Amino acid sequence: MRAKLYSLKKSSFFFKLLAFAFVTFLYCEFLHYYTTIFFCTWPDSSNAAVQGEVVRTMVVADTHLLGSRNGHWFDKLRREWQMHRAFQTAVFLHSPDLVIFLGDLFDEGKWCSTEEFSEYVKRFSTIFALPNATQLIVVAGNHDIGFHYSINPALAGRFEVAFRTASVSAVSVRGVLFVGVNSMAMHGDDCFLCADATKKLKQLHKELQCRQGAGPCDAEAEKFLPADDGHAFSRPVLLQHYPLYRESDKHCDGYDAAPPGSRDLLFRERWECLSQQASQQLLSLLQPQLVLSGHTHHGCTTLHMHPPRVIDANQAPDNSFSEDGDALPEDAEYAAAERDYVDRQQAAAAALRGEVDEPLIIPEYSVPSFSWRNKKNPTFAMVSITADSHGVYRCEMPREQTVVLLYCASFCLFLLSFVRRKLWWLAPVYNVIMRRAER
Repeated sequence: MRAKLYSLKKSSFFFKLLAFAFVTFLYCEFLHYYTTIFFCTWPDSSNAAVQGEVVRTMVVADTHLLGSRNGHWFDKLRREWQMHRAFQTAVFLHSPDLVIFLGDLFDEGKWCSTEEFSEYVKRFSTIFALPNATQLIVVAGNHDIGFHYSINPALAGRFEVAFRTASVSAVSVRGVLFVGVNSMAMHGDDCFLCADATKKLKQLHKELQCRQGAGPCDAEAEKFLPADDGHAFSRPVLLQHYPLYRESDKHCDGYDAAPPGSRDLLFRERWECLSQQASQQLLSLLQPQLVLSGHTHHGCTTLHMHPPRVIDANQAPDNSFSEDGDALPEDAEYAAAERDYVDRQQAAAAALRGEVDEPLIIPEYSVPSFSWRNKKNPTFAMVSITADSHGVYRCEMPREQTVVLLYCASFCLFLLSFVRRKLWWLAPVYNVIMRRAER
């Protein structure tokens, strides 16, 4: 009888341990995502007349789904599961109207075969599945189709077909215009991709001027803007993979910014960011109310002034002498070209702004990587947008370090319970010692 009772107690003990292990796994792999992302909130958009005008937008960047070359199979499985749970939890809890992916969906899209690319697309559709009522916008990244000089029509074409995108695309959602731009098409060298992007941007600029009443309207020209948005003018939201030109991340702060040692590293134009010329071209032609970008894997908020303030070409600059003390030769041709460029930018900006001389301040938010493989504290952006205002909230996802600590703590408790069970026979000795100590 005693042996049977001991066997039942032993079975009950191991059942409790298994239940404890299951609850730990359930919390770390499911419930922890809910308890973390639940506290994220949509920012207010105070200029919205009614709630229906607000487009609640979830913005994700740099998922970098692994392929067959890089990464261990367990690393691939683990990262994709984490992104799947975080994304599906966010969509379930916050019900966005629109989801935007800012490029680098895949890690090996630039060199994978056609068959592997098709498998890539299927995995992406499974991991980041969306309800039918939620719209999706995707822009290309350099890992999806390659850097500028390695892109060919086949690489660009298969991505555009799979995600219904283009070198320049325009989508209107509740009166808010979203313009997606392929960053690798902004080199300005008249390649097949750049020529198409330049043509579309110029046409888009003309249509925006027409809608604002600041330029002529060509009724016979091919229309680029959506025809179902009421033809009302609104400053667009610019979506791209590369950030606009900036020297570095030195000015960036916040918990999702680059580590202190990396913020001072200078950006290379056309590699870490767009060139100055391409950046000013986009700001001049589109005059966006907000710019959303990725690529750097870290968060950053940058304010761009348009037209930019430049030093007067007729004024002697402070660095007019070389390190040896010799005067640098004056470049009259460069100064004249600079004055002409600034005049043209100011004229275009004044036309779009209705002859207002004050420069526009255009905010850009660089969204961090969504993958734990690229960032220890990944985040995504929750943006409330109307036709003339916006608000941005950075939603922090569960940290992998926290999940590991939870597993370690649970394992320690498991061991303590097991050891306590094994040493149950010491209880009488312990009781005798405690009674003598009380005397």
